[in-house]
Amino acid sequence: MVLTRRRYKAYMVITRWLPNEIISEIIQSTPKADQATLCRVSKLFSGLTLPILNREVHILDADYSSAAFFSGLIANPARAEAIRCFSVLPILGARKPIEVPPTPPNNFCYLLLESMKLMRRLEHLRVLIIKGGMHTEFPRLLQLCTFPRLLTCHVAQSHLYFQGAPEGNFLTRHPTLTYLSVIPGVMPDPPPSTCHLISLPNVEHYDGSASLIPRIFAGGLKQARLRWHFHGEAAIEHLIVSLISSTNPDTLLHLSHQYNSVDQCMPIIRSVSIHMSYVRTLQMCRLGNIGEPAISLNDTIIREIATYLARFTGLAYFAIEPVFGRAEPPGGTEVSMQVLGDACPTLEACCLNSNAYKKVNGGWESCTALEFQVQAGLPQSWRQLLFA
Repeated sequence: MVLTRRRYKAYMVITRWLPNEIISEIIQSTPKADQATLCRVSKLFSGLTLPILNREVHILDADYSSAAFFSGLIANPARAEAIRCFSVLPILGARKPIEVPPTPPNNFCYLLLESMKLMRRLEHLRVLIIKGGMHTEFPRLLQLCTFPRLLTCHVAQSHLYFQGAPEGNFLTRHPTLTYLSVIPGVMPDPPPSTCHLISLPNVEHYDGSASLIPRIFAGGLKQARLRWHFHGEAAIEHLIVSLISSTNPDTLLHLSHQYNSVDQCMPIIRSVSIHMSYVRTLQMCRLGNIGEPAISLNDTIIREIATYLARFTGLAYFAIEPVFGRAEPPGGTEVSMQVLGDACPTLEACCLNSNAYKKVNGGWESCTALEFQVQAGLPQSWRQLLFA
């Protein structure tokens, strides 16, 4: 058979020989810029590429380009259903927001809401809106949305309703959640007596305000990073006891605490040692200024910590450090490590004000703070920023 040039080109077209599923796999491995180009090649490539291109969507500003994108989703719901990861991360001051007309169907909040309603296969939601009109409007929008497949949620505490009927709460409608991150609010928390209990049976990782623990029930927590504000010793004791019902003693639990006042550090360690002696990793981080040590680790403090560590039954990794770490001169750190190691024989590694040590053949050897964090299996988001 003799092929003309036109018939030869048609014969060699890739779409003639490869199924769409294989072509989609190839498209997924290409850079985003190339995917955008493929969208303009043909209707076939546009149909295959747009769902892949829209799988992760990050909105950086409430401008006309974002509004146009949402309008496109509303006009073509299939594009919205392709979205698996959606985030609204405004870059404050990056560019001046353009005022979108305040009335539907051009209002930005209206377009955002209608678009989010169509994201029925959304798995990951991340919203960081800390000021402006959207900050006050977004809680209402969130209460009108339901995502049957949602796995992870990262939102501000002010975006969630912790009062009123349970069925009206965003979290209650999403029992599929496995990861919950709640940015603490600046306003005082409402009294617990006015709030209902929210059951999240599948949540394994919680990151947020310690004050919300009594309101959230998650029976299988494996990792928790609690942020303490101005809690006294009585409040610390109450909240640690409340945390017990959300954990399983048989689970290897990573527990991290971010505190403001040095006076909170010891009560937290003491309370955890009494009520949750089964934790495997305990990390204490002070929310202070850059380069400020977590706490002055003198002999008295070290011996007090050793008294508490002796109560743990399976503690393997212990750290007490600032959020923005600065390595302190080792000084008597080796002696301190020996004291802590003798008090808690199960310790495998320890980090004191960014000076890290690991147990080798029954003795202690220095290592980097990053080595400690990796060996302890700390989630990437928990690992501290270190400054020389």
